[in-house]
This record gives sequence, structure tokens and C-alpha cells, in this order.
Amino acid sequence: MKMQNGSLEKLTAVGQHPISYLRELQRHHRKKIIGCFPMYVPEELIHAAGLQPAVLLVDTRMALDVAGMHVQTFFCGQIRALLELGLRNHIDFLEGVVFGDICEPVRLLGQIWRREKITPFTWSIRYPVTMNRRRSEEYLHLQFRQLQRGLEDLSGKKISQDEMKASIQLYNQVRKLLRDLYVLREQKPGLLSVVDFTRICTAAMSIPKEDFKPLAEGLLKTLELNKAPSLNSRPKVFVWGVCGPPPEEFLEMIEEEGGTVAMDDLYVGSRYFARDIQENNADPLATLAAFHFEQPPCVTRNRGVDTDFSRYLLERVERSHSRGVISVLHKYCDALGFEHPILSERLRSAGIPELCLELDQGAFTAEQTRTRVQAFLEMIGLECGHGK
Repeated sequence: MKMQNGSLEKLTAVGQHPISYLRELQRHHRKKIIGCFPMYVPEELIHAAGLQPAVLLVDTRMALDVAGMHVQTFFCGQIRALLELGLRNHIDFLEGVVFGDICEPVRLLGQIWRREKITPFTWSIRYPVTMNRRRSEEYLHLQFRQLQRGLEDLSGKKISQDEMKASIQLYNQVRKLLRDLYVLREQKPGLLSVVDFTRICTAAMSIPKEDFKPLAEGLLKTLELNKAPSLNSRPKVFVWGVCGPPPEEFLEMIEEEGGTVAMDDLYVGSRYFARDIQENNADPLATLAAFHFEQPPCVTRNRGVDTDFSRYLLERVERSHSRGVISVLHKYCDALGFEHPILSERLRSAGIPELCLELDQGAFTAEQTRTRVQAFLEMIGLECGHGK
């Protein structure tokens, strides 16, 4: 769909090639760029230091020549591909990278990155795995305080509380814009394709928030005035899984074969903008730490049996009125692999069909997958009383 103001074209172009955009940004931008490994890196703190945070989302299907000498083949594609780019000096525009140890392989990646001196600045945040203990939040507050000092040394300036509050406010404004676009797409299926929205979300992770905000505002105004084609007869599916964007070809298949993605639980999706950070707190750093504990349940965090991930996801599936669930998993990902059987059992008990796609180094067999997607959509379409 062509937008008169060009916002969609600009955002999706960045979202399609984020690494190329960041390289070009570094040539014309005064700020040093700090890469953030998905997920949970406090971008607001980096921004308040006068640096430019950017979430690193790479093509996981690239050829690996040197990364295999440092990590095992069972590391996920996101880790291996980013390490490959770093070792090849293809992301030398970065001043540094901040890792949040969401899993053991990411923790090891941070150690390798530091040992190989891939970027001048490397930092790893040691997140508490158990989230329901009083001391956990105090511990994370200390971790963020140490990161703040490291960023201040890098930027050569102290981070004031006013600067931190301003960054939190800006990021909240961007999160709200993304939520508004997400809700609009949910209310008017067909107005914005799932691939376009994924690219917009990727762009939000790459473009300086000051530049992204007016583009998103313009796009939202244009979309609100547009009429969407009626897609109410299409079977709705819920997509969840990988910490990076799912393959675009796969997302396109869902819509090409007559389905529509009603809702998702993806980091490059609703997880990135699910909730806002409390503003105007006397201690904004403490607020950033508390925000981490207010995130939706996640397979990488233990919140106890009362807030388990599979129950949370099932509630979202039912709320979206989806007829089926598509699970997109990284092969060898322990966090997803441990949770998936529990979720599958709950879906079966609730009578909700599931299709599981497992990615090996981000790759999948296109035609085989298309056949599976087509059969799945036909099945849930018949179950809800209509065809494709």
C-alpha cells in the first residue's frame, strides 16, 4: 500500500535492511552507536548518556565462515550470525555492544566479544533469573548502576536524572505509537501487512527515536483515514517464538494462503512495546529496574508457578479469538524448547490447533513449509465454518 506521506516506505526500507541503515547512520550521525543484543537491554539509559542505542537484528541465514571456530553449532542463528559479522568487521561502525544474558549462549557470546575486542566497548548485564524475590530487583538496580558508570566513562559525561526522565518519556511515546499501530492493524486487518508491521517494529529498534516518532505519527494519521479491505472471513492465527524477526517469507505465506496474524508474542512485535515505564519517578534508574520485573511473562525468566508463561500465552490467544497458534522456534533454543511442550499440552486441552516451525540457522524449506501452512489454515478455516 502506497502512503502519500512516504512514512511507510521509509520505515519499511530501514526495517528490511537495518544493519545497512545503521552503517549509513554512523556516517552522518554525531552520536556513537551502541548495539543492543535482544532482549531487555535498557535502551533508555544508553540514550540518556548521549549515545545512540540500536537493537542488533541480523540475517540469520548468512554463510558462516569464522563464527564456527568460536561457538558450537547448537548456538542459535541470531548469536552465530552476529558473531560472524563482528569477526568479519562488518559492524565496525559500532562503538560498543551491550548484552543481556537472557540465556547461557548469549552470556558466552559476550565473553567471546570482549576477548576478541570486536568493539571498543563491551558490557554484559547479569540479569536475575528468579524474578519473584525481593532482592532480585535490588540486584538489577545495582547492575544498571554499574552500566550507567560504564556509559558515563564512554561518553565522557554524567547522566543527569532529568536526562534519564526525558529518555524514558520519549521511549514511552514511541511505545504508544507502536501500540496504536498494532491495535489499528488488529481492528482493520488488511490495512497493514504483517511483514510491513514487522519491518516498522525493526525500524523502531534502529532509527533514533527522535526521528522515528514523527514518521510513525504521520503513518498512523494516514492509516486512520484509509479504508481496509474486509478480511473478516480469513482464519486468525497467533504467532509466538523467536527473539528475532521470523522469516519474512514465512509471514507472507500466512497471508498469501488466506490467513491473517491476529496477534503475536514476539520480541520484534508486541513484546517490544507491551508496557510503558513509569514516568516522573524520583529515582528513574530504580524505575528502569522495576520495569524489567513488570514485563509480560517470558521463557527466559522464572516468575514462579503463579505466573507461568504458557498460561499467559493461552489467555492472549483466547483474547485474540485466534483459531490456531503458530510456534516459531529456534532449533536448540533451551528457553523455547523447555516451554513449548507445556504450551502444546495446554493448547490441546483447550482445543486450539498448533503448527510448529523449527528454524535451523534461521533457514526453512519454503515449499514444504508453504504446504504445511496451507493445510493448517484450511483445517482451522473449516473448523470455524468457512473456507480459504
